[in-house]
Amino acid sequence: MTGLLGNATFHVGHHYDLTKGPLKNAFIDIDATVFGGSPVRISVKLESDDKPNSAGSVVDLIRLAKAAMEGGSGGIIPEACAFYMKSSPVQMNEDVAFGLIKQNWATSPS
Repeated sequence: MTGLLGNATFHVGHHYDLTKGPLKNAFIDIDATVFGGSPVRISVKLESDDKPNSAGSVVDLIRLAKAAMEGGSGGIIPEACAFYMKSSPVQMNEDVAFGLIKQNWATSPS
């Protein structure tokens, strides 16, 4: 994120709201200064239902687990946890984790 923002300040905060159930809201505010010092604000509210939105990730994780089992591996797959999970047991950069998934687990179509 900092690569896109340079030295700009930013804040990412989150909390669990029991009343929302599987529904999640994200509020994104971007404040900027444009030509002549004129202020600009972009505000976006994203509403999402986690159940169907996470299905693709669950399928990917099942495929990775199956490949690990077939390869004789057991335990966690650190790069998969780091890329897909909120609280990974092994922390790593998301881009690095995705690169390792592609390197270690992707297969070419037959």
